[in-house]
Amino acid sequence: MAEKVFDINQKIVDSFIQGIRPPEHMRNQLDIGFKYERKTFEIFEIRPIYTRENEFQEISCAKFKLDEKQKAWKLYWQRASGKWMLYEGLPAADTIHEVLEHIKKDPHGCFWG
Repeated sequence: MAEKVFDINQKIVDSFIQGIRPPEHMRNQLDIGFKYERKTFEIFEIRPIYTRENEFQEISCAKFKLDEKQKAWKLYWQRASGKWMLYEGLPAADTIHEVLEHIKKDPHGCFWG
């Protein structure tokens, strides 16, 4: 039987997400989630599609991954065109905690608008 590999960083990101989610009574209008694929984390908002009852969309906010060669975390933001760009305000971070704190503070309005 194949074992699922667990990345400790997934637990860190999950804890971060739980700390910034809106109150439960508001989550049908706005929620926050994340996914982890190919060693890359992506944080997104979950919002209703107002033209379709009981359907939701994921709107990406931030993407980050560990650059194994540089041993640093790289943070990306998404342009209106949908293209991901390296976030110049934090080109590389030593820890995942630095990345998450920067996303939370969002000093340039790139992640949360």
